[in-house]
Amino acid sequence: MELKKRILRMVALVFILTVSFFIVITLLQSKLIFVPERLPADYAFALADHEEEHFFETVDGERLNAIWSRAPGDSRATVLYFHGNAGSLRTWKEVASDFTALGLDTFIIDYRGYGKSSGRLSEAGLYHDAQAAWDYLLAKGLLPADIVIYGRSIGTGVASELAANVDAARALILESPFTSLVALAKELNPFLLPGLLLRFRFDNATKLPRAQMPILLVHGARDGLIPASHSHKLHPPTTQRSPAFWRPSAERSSVTTYAMFSFCLGRGYNFHWWNFQRWKFHQWK
Repeated sequence: MELKKRILRMVALVFILTVSFFIVITLLQSKLIFVPERLPADYAFALADHEEEHFFETVDGERLNAIWSRAPGDSRATVLYFHGNAGSLRTWKEVASDFTALGLDTFIIDYRGYGKSSGRLSEAGLYHDAQAAWDYLLAKGLLPADIVIYGRSIGTGVASELAANVDAARALILESPFTSLVALAKELNPFLLPGLLLRFRFDNATKLPRAQMPILLVHGARDGLIPASHSHKLHPPTTQRSPAFWRPSAERSSVTTYAMFSFCLGRGYNFHWWNFQRWKFHQWK
């Protein structure tokens, strides 16, 4: 009888610990996925003459911060850039130089809860942020055909949602994308039951076919966090209008926009922001 009681107590303890563990994972998952850097409201960015700080509001009343970097001379397009899961505009604004060097203006936003932007993180909230940024650019006089939607890492989920729900932009570029956050989580930690517990889905695979614009996928074949196989899986639904590039020697941090486009330009590819559909499928070897 005493042994039976001990076994029951042990089973109950294991059950309680297991349930508690999954409750904690569910409640804290946003902190595990997102690593925002918060900045004081009076934080002053070190801006060059061609950079401007902007603020705009979302449909649910949040105030978002952005930096608009202008290219020298006449701009070929404006890149609407959705950054990765960590940091803030304090560091992310530096990527604009890769684009401005190519004659592209760049509008980089901080999501809600990042930098000087207000609000708390949620998947629906991030989609509101993307739509608000798009609407802000249109209100400033840009046309959809003037805008290149660009997402990196977690930002690919934000960019794909926007691209699936707006008039045709000039192009959609996804750097280190995943098929869905659930699929990625299953590969990394299948025992956590991400399909059941994960609140953030970011299902790129179902959204890309709805994007009515040329699509470019970029991935480092040695990416240690998001395997390049995700880009391979994303490519087939849009093969007729989406080139894809892999760098076998490249890890996640070394797949830079400037290096990639310099490679394309140097090899004589037909590089036209307004004519991505003329590109064909290439794999770097």
